[in-house]
Amino acid sequence: MTIMSILNLLVNYSNVIMAVVNLILISFIFLQLRDSRKPLIITKIISRDKEVTDRPDVLEEGTLYLAITNDSNNIARAIDIEYQFNFNSHSIPKKEKMLSHLNPKEATKIILKRGWILDKYPDRFEEITEGNTTKIIPKRTLKIDLIVTIHYNPLCGFLRKYKLEDNYAIEWGSRESYPNFDDHPIFNCWNKRNCEFYIYKTGGVGL
Repeated sequence: MTIMSILNLLVNYSNVIMAVVNLILISFIFLQLRDSRKPLIITKIISRDKEVTDRPDVLEEGTLYLAITNDSNNIARAIDIEYQFNFNSHSIPKKEKMLSHLNPKEATKIILKRGWILDKYPDRFEEITEGNTTKIIPKRTLKIDLIVTIHYNPLCGFLRKYKLEDNYAIEWGSRESYPNFDDHPIFNCWNKRNCEFYIYKTGGVGL
């Protein structure tokens, strides 16, 4: 093929080449814009008596809530909230309704509904009555791994989302481990990853 033929071929396909180059440039600019608008989403487990702005302790006890904070100056849109309880080779995945958005420095919290575990595995619990009080308590203390996954987008909800995953360890106490009936129900939660590493939250407005 001669040089002239190559030049003619390039001229013939110049529109296609320019379109491809422009598409690459537009994609690059869009990705830069998207990253610049990325919000900072933080999750934490807190007890009933804490506000979403409070810093969690390494150990949280009692009625537990999942708090989600937008600790940035950017809006988080189309927020999918999923969490999964894993224990003794069992898995219970749950997905909340999509949250349309969280404005800068806004937060929300969701109660972790232990009833889902009780309803699905009733054989692991027993009903105990003392006086006029009846409680449903695990026959043996449950060691539960909680995986929280958040998907969100800084621009439009239908575009590919960012993903955040946090892991927590929950202990649902039994009479075997905690004999005092009045103490129940007992829920202890640690922010924990990879079964060995405890995560300590430090600093930050949303913490």
